[in-house]
Amino acid sequence: MKKTLFTLILLAFVGQLSAQTLFTVGEKAVSVDEFLYVYGKNKDIGNQIDPKTPEEYLGLYIAFKRKVAEAEALGRDTLAAFLTEYNTYYRQLLKPYLTDKTVDEGIVKEAYARMATDVRAAHIMLDLPENALPEDTAKVYKQILAIRDRLNRGESFETIARQQSSDSYSAVNGGDLGYFNVFNMVYPFENACYNAEVGQMVGP
Repeated sequence: MKKTLFTLILLAFVGQLSAQTLFTVGEKAVSVDEFLYVYGKNKDIGNQIDPKTPEEYLGLYIAFKRKVAEAEALGRDTLAAFLTEYNTYYRQLLKPYLTDKTVDEGIVKEAYARMATDVRAAHIMLDLPENALPEDTAKVYKQILAIRDRLNRGESFETIARQQSSDSYSAVNGGDLGYFNVFNMVYPFENACYNAEVGQMVGP
């Protein structure tokens, strides 16, 4: 199942992405840009709780992808099997967003359900420095509101994304991020996309 939506999100983005294959699991290739996106979006928050180097995070991500492939190959489609098999990996990948060291079973069930649906989203992103002052945050927020108003007046999402988005990777495509699934995006962004209706604009 696939659904497409447009989302207006405020995020910070660092680094350039590459479409080269980083590793393969079975017949499925995982690109450098996919890994860098997941690692980069989780890194700053994760460092507050459980710091991971790119190499450490890569090992964790590869292990999880292998478990997913094994489960698919063996036809393990029951929730109980999923909860038992993937609990450790999911706990590590979601640790930045948990308030304690216990995995919320509801979040794991959520991921299991989302695996069946690919989402296609487009976004317009503005940079916000890590140590931004309140006035800097207010300035960027006003810019986001101005963009939202332009969209509500009927201006083209793709055109504004090319003009305003600080994510050069997606801006050239009108903000289009293509199809993605769980773990491909930072968790709050993933939530916004999976909870939105097709064609809905998400933002302030």
